[in-house]
Amino acid sequence: FTVIATNFEAEVGMRYGVNTTGSVVTATLPASPATGVAIFFADAGGAFASNNLTINPNGQTIMGASGNMTVSNNNQSFGLFFNGATWRTYN
Repeated sequence: FTVIATNFEAEVGMRYGVNTTGSVVTATLPASPATGVAIFFADAGGAFASNNLTINPNGQTIMGASGNMTVSNNNQSFGLFFNGATWRTYN
């Protein structure tokens, strides 16, 4: 895992421990992902409920929905994979 506590551009194939104890963090997904790529996120600070993780799909969709995804459950871990049309969540 790479632990991050500031806004960042997520890279495919990476696993991120996101620490939001100090502030909200935004992860921006790749603009032109290849089919089948994946990125994994985990709550490194146990604070997603008080300081959310925001996922910016960067022109794509997440689960078919446009706009940002807000992650607000403490201790949540999940992955996103691109199926060629949208980012899909997985555990």
